[in-house]
Amino acid sequence: MKLKQRMRLKKRQAILMTCFSLLPAIANATIIGEITTNNAHVYAYTLGTSNIPANTPGSSVAMPVSDTGVYSATLNCHGANFSGEPTYYMSTAPGLTASTVNPGYLKLNDYIDVKIEVWIAGQVNQYFTVPFGSTSNNYAGFVCSSRNPVQQGSFSTGSKVRVTFKITKPIINGMSIQNMNVAQLFGRAGHHSAGFGNSPMAIIQIKSGIITVPDKCTVNNGQPIAVNFGDIPNDDKSLDGSQHAQNIPIHVNCTGGSFTSGNVSIKLAIQPAAAGIASFDPNYLGTTGTVDRKDLAIKLTDSSGKIVKPNTFVPFTGFQNNQGDWNLIAYPVAKPGANIPEGDFDSSATVIADFQ
Repeated sequence: MKLKQRMRLKKRQAILMTCFSLLPAIANATIIGEITTNNAHVYAYTLGTSNIPANTPGSSVAMPVSDTGVYSATLNCHGANFSGEPTYYMSTAPGLTASTVNPGYLKLNDYIDVKIEVWIAGQVNQYFTVPFGSTSNNYAGFVCSSRNPVQQGSFSTGSKVRVTFKITKPIINGMSIQNMNVAQLFGRAGHHSAGFGNSPMAIIQIKSGIITVPDKCTVNNGQPIAVNFGDIPNDDKSLDGSQHAQNIPIHVNCTGGSFTSGNVSIKLAIQPAAAGIASFDPNYLGTTGTVDRKDLAIKLTDSSGKIVKPNTFVPFTGFQNNQGDWNLIAYPVAKPGANIPEGDFDSSATVIADFQ
């Protein structure tokens, strides 16, 4: 029987990543004057790379304005008769809450707040900070009649956004954003409905963006750390979390920013990758393989034998002159009473650094 495991602890290229998947289902019913698309139009913005030279609370960076042009949508008249009425817009930011320290900003995570400003066209032609309530474009451009239950129109509201990031807590190695939906835009024509429908006419998405800071930490000179347990038994008595130990020496070197002023205290954590945490014990890393691996996990301890829990920061006591070694020990462990199927298994994780 062969159970082979490779554990990779990689350099954390971008310490924080926030992803959201908030595309709502389109409702079947619409209200009078509601503006809809077959599927909500997605304004996807690529923000590129921006550097925040001062990695301190209050430092900010404004990302470039993007203009993605116009799109088509449907005005639902429902037999109503009106003309010369403006379009009203409302915007929400699902999944984000108001910042407690920066007015007008939303909390992106524990380190960064974000301000999102959406362009309203018509005769307004200015930016509004998300979230905002019913706001007119002051352009009387729509006509509804009983003979025309629906009308097609072109819209540019939402085609431009301004995104500003502000640091609330110093970070290491910066942050990467991918496919994050930051705002939903709703629209209606006229005063014939008190509110807005359930279906957004547009979704504003940050397709990609990178924020860099001068404070950087490198793990194992940027090279993956591979651990192989070799051939091990598959019974729970042998896989009790105290046998088949493998040492994992993790060298960390930090430079730039705060690290240039002298010794800085940091803390480290292990973030599980695709396998996540073990289903039978949240103190262990999960495993994957060609057969069911729900009853097999990896236990990590420090050199003193204390369990290193996934996603839990611990002080890096061996960190001197902005570098040091974090010596971990890995053990395969089975769920008590389980008989583990033969075959290879794999687990991977990322080392995360944070300021104390």
